[in-house]
Amino acid sequence: MANTENSLQVEIADNQQTNETPMNDLPESSNGNAPRKTDWIFSEEQIVEIFKRKYQPDNFTYENELLYRQKTGMFMLYINQRLMLSEYILNIAVVYMHRFYMYNSFHQFSYKLMGPVCLFFAAKFDDKLLAVEQVIVESQTYFQQYLHLEKNKTTINRIAKDFFLYEEALLVCLNFDFRITLPQSHIIKVCNIIKLEGKLVKIINQFATCCLILTKFSLKYTAKTIASICIHLFIEWGNWKIPLSSQQNPWHFYMDTSLNEQLLDELVVDFLEVLHNTDTDFKKQFPFLNKSVSPSNTDNALKTD
Repeated sequence: MANTENSLQVEIADNQQTNETPMNDLPESSNGNAPRKTDWIFSEEQIVEIFKRKYQPDNFTYENELLYRQKTGMFMLYINQRLMLSEYILNIAVVYMHRFYMYNSFHQFSYKLMGPVCLFFAAKFDDKLLAVEQVIVESQTYFQQYLHLEKNKTTINRIAKDFFLYEEALLVCLNFDFRITLPQSHIIKVCNIIKLEGKLVKIINQFATCCLILTKFSLKYTAKTIASICIHLFIEWGNWKIPLSSQQNPWHFYMDTSLNEQLLDELVVDFLEVLHNTDTDFKKQFPFLNKSVSPSNTDNALKTD
């Protein structure tokens, strides 16, 4: 960390306090029955318990499932780029994916098809209508099967049938409630308050995208908390300092009053540990994650973008 501090001058309005949604009790059944909308935030203990119900008596470990979630998210990032979709669609789709595999196993539903289905479905709600055949063909380039599929309409049609079955399973799991609040929306609000320039806001938003892809945070914390984690990480990463408000409250008080510096430090450490063990190819998609970029020099980081 650099010795100098960058000061972000800000006057935070004290009427912007918001409350987090409380965690809910563990659903009675984890056999695929979708929870209510407010039940998508779970404690670590609840997530582990539902995991055990899904995979018992398999030897599929909790750590393996996280790796599969990450693999699926990276696969979706690839397809998103191939189809030239927005980062917004990717983020929505990744949250759908995490929610789906909260109650369904990777053994029963292959990530190779559920990943594209989540993107296809998320695109609908951004007025981006995709052809199923196009999604299938582009997704298969990830597995170097494009030339085979391009000339085999029968195979494409067969996959398309499974595609729609997977989409139906996703709809049922989500309980036909498709609304998602992304951390990026809260990041933008806070960054507007502190008057942070656009290129730096982009870095924080990409922190959030990485967080959604690589962790189960979207199942454990609200969008406001995830946004706070990413902003706090950026502050530490760039050695910035945000002054207290006129009421002597820190910036995160206006996101969630239950947050404090110690808790944010702990959550950031959890995220950084995941980043440290992340595949190198994934890091290449986000140049600011490159270790050669000095965390105290945001200009250098942005030049690599």
